[in-house]
Amino acid sequence: MGKKAHKQAILPGESKPEEEDEFDNEADLEMEAMNELEMEREAEMQEFDGEEEEEVRAPYNKEAMEAITAEMAEEELPWVETLDIVAGEALNCTDVHDDLARELAFYEQALASVKDGRERLKAMNTPWKRPEDFFCEMIKSDAHMARVKDKLLFEQKKMEAFEQRKAKQTQRKFAKAAKQSSEKEKLDYKKDNLERVEKWRDANKERRKR
Repeated sequence: MGKKAHKQAILPGESKPEEEDEFDNEADLEMEAMNELEMEREAEMQEFDGEEEEEVRAPYNKEAMEAITAEMAEEELPWVETLDIVAGEALNCTDVHDDLARELAFYEQALASVKDGRERLKAMNTPWKRPEDFFCEMIKSDAHMARVKDKLLFEQKKMEAFEQRKAKQTQRKFAKAAKQSSEKEKLDYKKDNLERVEKWRDANKERRKR
């Protein structure tokens, strides 16, 4: 019957091994750092919420919109004002349930239409590229983008802390395994030497009896 391995209990008054203390200290420090990052992120988000301007909703005038729509329908606008293009070929998608094939068909059809529209604009000598000094207003506010950036940075720091902790645990396990292997080699070497000494003693006793 082999002996069952039992974990060594820590009696009152005894201290934990240094490896466990070091692991607990590192885990506490990491948790404290993560809590600080979370608190900083929440504080910054509250600041951005306070600074963000209230959205101004324009009034919806249904009658005016219908009148303008009717006016636009009666007036025949030049193509450069609408930029509407009808694809020359039907959508080439044999299986509509195949997401990849369907999206590829949409992409190819849209690309062909864009090329057609670009050639028309070139033929009309109409500039179609955005000027290098052209700046347009962002759809998202600076405060919103700052919050997005802050969240991404927080997630990045969180992942870096997790990877560092995982690497430390792996190094600790490797160091522990190497130490156990070295101790085993020493014990085996010591045991082998003791066996040789015992054999040598037995051999000497046999020679003396003769």
